[in-house]
Amino acid sequence: MFNKTMKKLLSAGLVGAMAVSVLAGCGSSSAPAAQPAGDSGSAEAGVADTSKEVELVLYVISDRPAGQDVVDENLNKLLKEKMNTTIKINWIGWAEYANKYPMLFSSGEQFDMAVPTLLPTYITYGCIYRGDLAAEAGLTDDIDTWEEIEEFGDWLKANHPEMEVIDMYAGNVELSLQWERNLGNYEIDSGNRYIFYDPSEEHPTVFALYDDPTAPEFYDMCYRFGEKGFWSKSALSDTDSAKTQNGKAAMKFHNIDTWSGYTVNHPEWDFKYGVMTNDIAHLPYTQDCMVISNTAQNPERAMMFWDLLTTDQEVYDAFYYGVLGTTYELNEEGQFSITDPDLYSTSAMWAARTFDLNRNQKGVPEFYDTVRADWEKNIEAGKGTERFTGFVFDTSNITTQLANCQNVRQQYGWPLELGYVDPVAGLAEYKQKMQEAGIDDVIAEAQKQLDAYLEAQN
Repeated sequence: MFNKTMKKLLSAGLVGAMAVSVLAGCGSSSAPAAQPAGDSGSAEAGVADTSKEVELVLYVISDRPAGQDVVDENLNKLLKEKMNTTIKINWIGWAEYANKYPMLFSSGEQFDMAVPTLLPTYITYGCIYRGDLAAEAGLTDDIDTWEEIEEFGDWLKANHPEMEVIDMYAGNVELSLQWERNLGNYEIDSGNRYIFYDPSEEHPTVFALYDDPTAPEFYDMCYRFGEKGFWSKSALSDTDSAKTQNGKAAMKFHNIDTWSGYTVNHPEWDFKYGVMTNDIAHLPYTQDCMVISNTAQNPERAMMFWDLLTTDQEVYDAFYYGVLGTTYELNEEGQFSITDPDLYSTSAMWAARTFDLNRNQKGVPEFYDTVRADWEKNIEAGKGTERFTGFVFDTSNITTQLANCQNVRQQYGWPLELGYVDPVAGLAEYKQKMQEAGIDDVIAEAQKQLDAYLEAQN
């Protein structure tokens, strides 16, 4: 199982390129490269030696499903038969993501893979909300403005005080991301969502969130929402990332795929999606991407696994959906349904999705396909945010400053964004601390690379 596609990928040096793109993006250039120990054979000859059993270590970002053991057992039985390999999947929960994911790359830990996607995905955040409750409140239009969110929130506090209005938990403080996307701005990098640029400008200027002219208005709104009790006073220590899907919260800001999953699992709640991204484009090629670590002990076997996963329907189904008849079912159209969402889920390795192998989920509303089709028709190559889908921010020269800024963001930015501190004094302190942390170096490096990217396009 080492086909021509695999040979081309290896000969093109994709392993190195993929590893560099993520290791640089996560701010690590100091981890020592491991010497591959588990593989032998010749990629040139197109034959790989699989006589030695290998265990690959894969990291994914999500909360581990309660019934994952049965999925892993079935997958490893299949991989053992096909390529004498097993795989150990380590999960980084959403509440731990902000701290643990960067440490994965800076620590030098030996692992083989972590999570370009082969399925088109889109830069769009919006308001996922309970449509049944909105109807009860008399709100029949899409909730896709901050004013409508506040109106709905006020009604929820008065009529459903048992519910959290907006789903907030540790590691998911992203109101500012939604605010900037709504204005048409875009973050320089998905790991550094506190510096932005306006992709509609011919030569965009990189700026810090607090230097956006609308920042005082944004933080005033956050303070007002916090004072009204739209989220918990202990959000920064809350590790429950499933409040919306479990009926404990009424609104959440995220992408359309998350909305789709909620509608399938709880059709009785009539989840709606209010699009709040001003300029919709395809996600960058490095978003949701699988990488082979520079500490991998078995890089060739990891590439064999990737090749098998993205070309073999049986392996893809076992990896992505689990065990037929136990964790998922298929209807006559080949659409899948998860048998028990409290126990099982689809894989968190979104990079594996391909047009040829991916299955549609049973019960996804027609809106999901129609709105994506509309987005696709309106996206123009080389225009707006779409012009920057190939931009990758290399952070290797500013690793210290990035680590410092991330710490400041969590210590000062998140409480400010949750309305826990005075918006005027808190904003001034946040800016001062970010400058002390070296954000000016980060902005200068981002600006230099963005300018170079645009120059290369011309």
